[in-house]
Amino acid sequence: MDIAEKVDAARPLPEDADAIDKLKYKLCREILIFKESKGVTLDELAEKLEIGKTDVSKIINYHIDRYTNDKLYRLALKLIPNFELGAKA
Repeated sequence: MDIAEKVDAARPLPEDADAIDKLKYKLCREILIFKESKGVTLDELAEKLEIGKTDVSKIINYHIDRYTNDKLYRLALKLIPNFELGAKA
């Protein structure tokens, strides 16, 4: 079982979620997967992302209503510089 299968969402995505919320959810998941796969603490992740621990906690607990897609994407890029969102044509 890989890390992506092990990390459970603290706040599951509603079945009727729109595309915007699905993208936010995916970005939060990528940040959480990074944290778990690298074994970094909340403090270390906050330092890497240059945000407070409270914000990191909200992100990794899928409080998607608090952040925009562009903010979450910029944060993901700080951790995974070559991170790309899969786009369907």
